[in-house]
Amino acid sequence: MPPCCISWQKIIHVRYSYSFYRMKRLIFVVGKAEYKAGMDAVASA
Repeated sequence: MPPCCISWQKIIHVRYSYSFYRMKRLIFVVGKAEYKAGMDAVASA
């Protein structure tokens, strides 16, 4: 495989894992916020 193809695959892989990491982080942050809101609702009920 020529070096240019390898570097392209590497760039695509890095970009893909980065977007996957950001997506996971977003889900985690939103989930934490929803959990906190739920706990606040239970506490004030």
